[in-house]
Amino acid sequence: MREQTVPVGEAAQPIWTRTFALLSLAQFLSYGHFGMLTPLIPLFVTSLGYDELTVGLVLAGFSITSFGIRPLIGYWTDTWSVRGILGMGGLLLALPTAALAVPQIWVVAAVNAVRGVGWSAFNTGGNTLLAHVAPPARRGEAASYVGLFQSLALSITPPFALWLLEVGGGPDGGYPAVFLVAALAGLMVGALALLLPAGIGIESHSTSIRASSDGGVLARFFDPGVMLASMLLLCMMLASPAVTTFVPLYARTLGVPVASTGWFYLASGLTSLATRAVVGGASDRWGRGPAMAGGLSFALLGTAMLWGASDLGSLVLGGVAFSIGQTLHQPATMALAIDQSNPRRRGAAMASYSLWFQVATGLGSALSGAIASAAGYKAMYAVALLPLIAGLVLVAAKRGALK
Repeated sequence: MREQTVPVGEAAQPIWTRTFALLSLAQFLSYGHFGMLTPLIPLFVTSLGYDELTVGLVLAGFSITSFGIRPLIGYWTDTWSVRGILGMGGLLLALPTAALAVPQIWVVAAVNAVRGVGWSAFNTGGNTLLAHVAPPARRGEAASYVGLFQSLALSITPPFALWLLEVGGGPDGGYPAVFLVAALAGLMVGALALLLPAGIGIESHSTSIRASSDGGVLARFFDPGVMLASMLLLCMMLASPAVTTFVPLYARTLGVPVASTGWFYLASGLTSLATRAVVGGASDRWGRGPAMAGGLSFALLGTAMLWGASDLGSLVLGGVAFSIGQTLHQPATMALAIDQSNPRRRGAAMASYSLWFQVATGLGSALSGAIASAAGYKAMYAVALLPLIAGLVLVAAKRGALK
């Protein structure tokens, strides 16, 4: 249910509370964990002698478990503890990661699957916490700030991981060192969760259970109010694995040293930070629809540039354009999901919304790997244009609901 009116005083409510600061730091650490492993796992799998299709399947395993458990995680968030779910997510990201030091493909696949459960818990808990603490009139701005910490982590940690891999000497030194640092980041998220207030969302637990019971079994786990935001998120994120995860492998086919792709991630992350500084909270001022349309357009441009890339410079420019697109689009979809969710069941709503992130990244990873293996990376980027075009069509069709 969308909250149609906002009291004038709410526009002045502060965003930067202690709880919001802790949430932002937890986002930095968890996305740092994710950012370190995003370029490393494909390289690790191929170093074991497997092809791009196997890379895509291993990455899809992460998304499958995250997808499968997410509705239950949302229900637990509403009926148990927002803080507990967030902390559990950090621990499940951390504890299995150390096992990646074992150079066996089945270990990599199993660890990635368990990490998917942790990622589901962290994102559901984090998004629900954001929904509870963000002032209604500043939701887009609050989501943009949270995204800033995510972007900062994603700009720093992939090049750091690639550097650590290089100086560590490959599988005998570099990979285990990266996996250890990523595990420590997850452990710190678990520790930060203990500093959060214990009662966040607890006032809605009894009404959540009652409302869920009234709506039947499905109502306990899904919120149909967030479907539009979810579909728009899906359109953006289907293209994302091709643009982010497969860049080091794509660069290798272009004759670009893998270590140099750290510049791609650094430029993309810094662009995201700069964009948030200039247009943070754009959807609060412009409207959700215009912000999403702008984001999808930039992402389309960036993907097209990667399709035609021939050297490191063109890779970096494509990443910059795609980063601008994601920075405009994702805070707007998050704010729309909160706007249109049931306030008594934020956990189920945020799980329903973020579930489609995993659908998109899992399906996108598997499809990207399969297309790259069968037809090459140029074909992979050409196909990645299609969901972005579909997103623009959906924004145009639903513009009345996206003001």
